[in-house]
Amino acid sequence: MRATLEVPGRGPITTYESASKEEFNVLSRLAHAPAVKALADDLWRQRKSIEALTRQHLSLGKHDTCCVLEPQKWIRGGFNICVLLHVESAGRLPLPRIGAFQFNPNGTITLTNRPLSCSIVLLENDGAPRTMQPNDTYNCTDAFASDMLTFHDQRFLRQPNAIFSDGDCRGQMAVKALLRVFAHRYIRRERRHGPFLLQLTDLHASNVFVDDDWNVTCLIDLEWLCALPAEMLCVPYWLTGCSIDEIQEERYDEFNEIRQEFMRVFQEQERRTRTEHGIAIADVMHDMWDSKGVWFWYCLASINAMYFLLEGRLCPEDSLSTNAEKVLSRFWCEDSETVVQTKLADRKDYDVELKRVFGE
Repeated sequence: MRATLEVPGRGPITTYESASKEEFNVLSRLAHAPAVKALADDLWRQRKSIEALTRQHLSLGKHDTCCVLEPQKWIRGGFNICVLLHVESAGRLPLPRIGAFQFNPNGTITLTNRPLSCSIVLLENDGAPRTMQPNDTYNCTDAFASDMLTFHDQRFLRQPNAIFSDGDCRGQMAVKALLRVFAHRYIRRERRHGPFLLQLTDLHASNVFVDDDWNVTCLIDLEWLCALPAEMLCVPYWLTGCSIDEIQEERYDEFNEIRQEFMRVFQEQERRTRTEHGIAIADVMHDMWDSKGVWFWYCLASINAMYFLLEGRLCPEDSLSTNAEKVLSRFWCEDSETVVQTKLADRKDYDVELKRVFGE
C-alpha cells in the first residue's frame, strides 16, 4: 500500500521524490496519522464529558442546548484539535477565558485558570536523548546555551535523513562547531546569572487575538512559557509574513523598518511599566540587533535555520568555502570521518525504506 502523509499548510506527500526532499523525518511523521486518529476517536468517545465541562464553564441551564459537533467539522493541525460545539441558550452567554492572557481596558493583564507547564523544550527531538531533564534548572546562561547546542548535536546524530550528501554533512558539522565559537560573543557577562525573563516560545500570528482595531486582546498556547536569557528577546520575525530564512535583501529592509516601529512602541510601553528585574529590555534588544546576536539566539531556538543564519548573518562574507567547512568539521568531534560515513549510511537506509513505504 502506498503511503500518504498529510502536512498542515501544504498538500499531501504521496511520492518518494517529494518525500526525499523534506528536511524532517517523513518516516517518523507517518506514524503520527494513526496516533492523531486515535486521539480524535478518544475525544469523540468523551463527548459527554466535554459537553458537561462546557455547560459548567458557560453556566448553562438545563433547558439550554450544548452538543459536540461531529468530528468532520473539527479544526485540526497536527496533534492540536479544536472540538466544535453547538450551543443555544435563552440567556446571554459569558465569554469563557481558559488558558490565556486577557488584556484588560485599564492596561493590566489577567492570567486565567488554565495551569501552566513551564518547559524548556523548544524543539522536536526526533529520537534524540534528552539533554535537559524535566527537573533541570539553569542558573547560568553559558550552561543553558551549551546544552542547547548539545541538543542540536544529538538530534543531528539521531535523525536518519539529517544530510543529503558528504559535503552537506561536513557543512552542518562545521556550523555546529562554529556556533560554540560564536557563543561567548552574545552572552553578556553582567546578566550571565540572570535574572531570566518569562518568554512565550510559541508566539506567532495564529496565537494572537486582536479586535477590529488590531489591539491585542488575548494570547493562547501558554504551555510553551519558560524563563530564558534576556538576550533571547527579539522582535518577531514573522511580522512581515515570511519565514526567518526569507529575511534577506528587500525583505530584510522591510523587516528592519517594521522592527524599528515595533521598538519605538515597545520603548514607550516600557517607560510606562514598572518592573522588578531592573533590566532595560529595549536596550538589550537593540544590543542584540546591533551586535548580530539576535541571529545567534535564533540559531539555538530553530531546528534548521542555523545553517542559513550562521553563514548569512554571523560569518564574514564568502568565508565558509567547501574547503573551510571540511577543515572546521574535523573540530566538531574527535572522529569526524566516522560520523560522516555513518550519516551517509543512515541516509542510504532511510531512502531505501522511504521508497518501500511510498511504493517505489
